[in-house]
Amino acid sequence: MAIWKSYRIADIVREIQDKRFVIPSFQRQFIWGEDKINLLFDTVLKGDSFGGIMVVEEEKGARPLFLYKPFTNTLVPSEFYDFDKLSQQQYLVIDGQQRLTSFYLGLTGHFNSKILHFDLFSDYRGNYEFCFTKKLRDEPSHTDSFRIINRSLWFSVPDLFHRLLDTNDEELVAEEIIEHNCIENSNEISHIFKNVKSFYKNIITAESLGVSKVMINSHLGDSANKQRIVELHRRLNESGVQVSTADFRANIIKSRASEKERDNEIRENLINYEERHNEKLI
Repeated sequence: MAIWKSYRIADIVREIQDKRFVIPSFQRQFIWGEDKINLLFDTVLKGDSFGGIMVVEEEKGARPLFLYKPFTNTLVPSEFYDFDKLSQQQYLVIDGQQRLTSFYLGLTGHFNSKILHFDLFSDYRGNYEFCFTKKLRDEPSHTDSFRIINRSLWFSVPDLFHRLLDTNDEELVAEEIIEHNCIENSNEISHIFKNVKSFYKNIITAESLGVSKVMINSHLGDSANKQRIVELHRRLNESGVQVSTADFRANIIKSRASEKERDNEIRENLINYEERHNEKLI
């Protein structure tokens, strides 16, 4: 059974920080680059669809089905957790890891020591422009004739995100930015207000992220539930990048030593399936 719930992106980020959304051991590493993350934020601010998230719900006090790790917002790989009992309810992310990591990284962290920045002079009727940079002088400038404003005002996305959370007032934050940067041109002032408002609406207040929560079947044993979850992951990602049998064996199921005998059968069944069907996974 699956339950659909709409989330605000800000709320998802908070639950990721609280380690309620986690990554199971059969998921691959984060592979998106800067361009994809920039495009994702542009898509969100336009209010366009960027796909749903699918998770498997595990109850507080239950024994986790898989080893799992928390999300990272620095690209430094997290260590897998191995607990006998969960201290809180959690959600294993089966589909959507790249998008959730991108939100967490862009809003709260950094990408190879570079912070995501938002051009507050972006043409809000066209494209919302983002870039990663270490220093202000590294940020690109604009001389494109199609832009209404042929210069940029780059602003740290984590700073904007946290200030909007603290104040819950997009007009106040926009006014602070205008005053700090001594903006007097009416057109530039209008763009700052419009862009900050769009960021506030689509990141902070709008329930723009859909999450489908799949429940574990309590009538099945751990082995059967594991196999169902991995098969679900396979079906969702069958158009992804092909992995080798060795990678498949290493990453699909990482079991505790006490479960080796039971899980070996699942592992072999999954490897055989890959070899018969030329399996592709993300």
